[in-house]
Amino acid sequence: MCPVDAFFEGPNFLAIDPAICIDCALCVPECPAEAIFQDTALPPGQEDYLAINAELSQQWPNITELKPAPADADEWNGVLTSIFNVFIVSYALKHLGTETTARF
Repeated sequence: MCPVDAFFEGPNFLAIDPAICIDCALCVPECPAEAIFQDTALPPGQEDYLAINAELSQQWPNITELKPAPADADEWNGVLTSIFNVFIVSYALKHLGTETTARF
């Protein structure tokens, strides 16, 4: 799916390395959760996710082959949004400082 292998797999979500991504947007329509946005078309308030993706993609293994979605993916679509936001705020506090976190 990604021609430059910009995806990295974490324990419960994927990160896209903005330094590798070529903004081709091939992945955008492929995401069943509609959770992928080009960095030039981020929804308001999502700008800090670029830095988080950049850092996490350096820590997690690269995905070079398409994997099937987990069997319960549809059940979790949208449910993890608030849990993920709590994780992001905690992560931002620890790694990016309070100035970044204040925007969440």
